[in-house]
Amino acid sequence: MSISVPRIEWPAQFEERGPKGDPKILLASDAEVGAVVFKVRALRIQREGWEPDYRRDVAPDEYDAIRESTMEDVQNLVEFGQPALIAMAGGQYLLWMVPSSRDATVT
Repeated sequence: MSISVPRIEWPAQFEERGPKGDPKILLASDAEVGAVVFKVRALRIQREGWEPDYRRDVAPDEYDAIRESTMEDVQNLVEFGQPALIAMAGGQYLLWMVPSSRDATVT
C-alpha cells in the first residue's frame, strides 16, 4: 500500500538576503508542501568546517543580522540533524527549511 505525497512546489530561484557588501552569503525563498509554506534558506559556508564564509573585504558588523537570525538554526542543524550541502555558483551552501508558522499542518 502506498500513501500519496502532498503536492510539492520547490522554488525556481533564491533571493539574495545577505548584507549589501555580500548579498550572496544568505539566500532565501519559499517552498510549498501541500498547503503549508516553508521558508527555505541557504547559507554560504567555508569549504572546511561549518562556519559561514564571510568575505574578508566586508566589515564584520555588516554580518550582525545574519548572526542574530540564522546562526541558531545552523547550530541546531549541525548538532542534531543531517545538513544538506549544495554547491551553487557562489560557493558551498548549507540548506535548510522550516515551516513559516509554528502551527502549520501539512494537508
